[in-house]
Amino acid sequence: MISGDTYSLNIVSLPDKTTYTQGEVFDSTGLVLELNGELITDGIVATPSVMENVGVQKVQIHYGAQFVEMEVDILPLLEYNYTFSIKQPSRTEIRNKDGVILHTIIDGTKPEGAYVVWEKNNNNFSMEKYFKNKEEVIVTAENKGYTTFTAILYDADGNELARDSVELYSKSGFFDKIGGFFRSLFGTTKIYTN
Repeated sequence: MISGDTYSLNIVSLPDKTTYTQGEVFDSTGLVLELNGELITDGIVATPSVMENVGVQKVQIHYGAQFVEMEVDILPLLEYNYTFSIKQPSRTEIRNKDGVILHTIIDGTKPEGAYVVWEKNNNNFSMEKYFKNKEEVIVTAENKGYTTFTAILYDADGNELARDSVELYSKSGFFDKIGGFFRSLFGTTKIYTN
């Protein structure tokens, strides 16, 4: 969110980075200001310059004696020793009515109480939790096209810790849908595992 002061300094373009981890220094890359019709990208100072307070924080963007405010999100600095990712699926092109199980991988110690939430960017695949493990999902091809699946790891308080994405292609054109109908009718659809 952007708000201006009583001066004529305005934000034309937000910086590329608006989400920080505690202790990171403000990065003005991509930030464009406008002052009396002049575009400004250099000589910009942020207050505070180090992002400390978890949550949404206002940052004053100064150019000379004038300033404008913007908001950034600050995530807690967590000192866990792990990496989080989605295991590359055995197939990335899936026939209509066939599916694949997507798995998350935590290499190291998972934070106590942490959980995974899955998201998808469209309805080319259906998605349901895999009964054996809440951190896995079964995705089934429904409509032709690409879909990005994102697994987000949250801590016990609901703060985002990490995320990873994978893209799958649903082969669900007209003839694929006919084939999928008959495969599901005769019970020959497949769920691929890794």
